Amino acid sequence: MDDDDASSLYDDDYTYDDDYTYDDTTNSFAPADTTPFDGFDVFAIDDATTPSQSATDDGNVFTGTGNIGDSMNDDSNTSYPTLTPTLAPAAGVTVEGSEAAPSSTTTSGNWVTILEDNFQADFGFFNSGGADAKWLQNKKDRDGVIDLQDGNGDSSSVYSNSIDISYSSYRVVFNAYLLGMEENNSFCLDVSSDGGLEWTETECWSIATLDSKVWHDDLTAEFTPSNVSDLKVRFRCIGDDNQDDVFIDKIVIQGLQ
Repeated sequence: MDDDDASSLYDDDYTYDDDYTYDDTTNSFAPADTTPFDGFDVFAIDDATTPSQSATDDGNVFTGTGNIGDSMNDDSNTSYPTLTPTLAPAAGVTVEGSEAAPSSTTTSGNWVTILEDNFQADFGFFNSGGADAKWLQNKKDRDGVIDLQDGNGDSSSVYSNSIDISYSSYRVVFNAYLLGMEENNSFCLDVSSDGGLEWTETECWSIATLDSKVWHDDLTAEFTPSNVSDLKVRFRCIGDDNQDDVFIDKIVIQGLQ
């Protein structure tokens, strides 16, 4: 490994997991001191294992075995502890080229798409609740859009057909665009376990969390219904007049096995 390789491998984004540090003033390792030393402050020390390793500092290689606190001296053969370096990013650090860990629900990989509707031909899998829920062929640079406006309950909503109830949990992923909505306005996802006789408000969104006049893609809401006989979901607008709109151009419903 040349100097460039060493500098790219060992940087300040790594920490000692056993609280040992190398002090290049005294040329020694010492516990309970996390002060970094130049050129070699990035590996975590695992003193529970014994394979020997070599460490490079300013071009010199040190090898050997010994006890914690033994000297590492550039000009001598004094031994130093048997250490196994374990590269471990410090908390909150994302190493270049790596990806953040997925959430616990997606780690299993068991989310199954039950249905996906982009409303290219009318309401598709969904149904209009009334005059304030409209299908638009094109709106805000998207083809096939559901327009929910005002705040007239069922009339300002779209509700799904019956959903497969063989899954333990569900999530809805969708794209939305808010227009004309004020701080006291919102739109919500409701869930029914009895075919639409009763609805439970599950999650709501407003301009407090979503900017107006821009598409928000892949918004997500998860829920675990109980006592289900006929599962349905609906989107409902809660506005003050017909100038308060939420546009939806895709809805995906997934189940967790």
